[in-house]
Amino acid sequence: MAAVAFLSAILAGMGVGSAGFLVVFLTVFEGFPQLSAQLMNLIFFISSSLAAIGVNFFKKRLDPKMILLVAVPLHLCFFCITFVKMYIAQFVLCRVLVK
Repeated sequence: MAAVAFLSAILAGMGVGSAGFLVVFLTVFEGFPQLSAQLMNLIFFISSSLAAIGVNFFKKRLDPKMILLVAVPLHLCFFCITFVKMYIAQFVLCRVLVK
């Protein structure tokens, strides 16, 4: 398991998407349910991303103005779409189930 995590970290560090490799390994060879394997992959992805952000911020490779320029509109769109999706899903369910 440690060797697979190490290989996934190497692939992720090189920019290769290692999610498919890790999820397939966990489901086929380790017997994890798919959702549990996806959750472990998400935890791996978030922790490795935070580590990469920390290293790049420390080396001054990140432009804080550009981060704000991209991150703020992205998060606003994310929250708006989430609330719209929740409202539409409730509205559609109410119309379909309650006649």
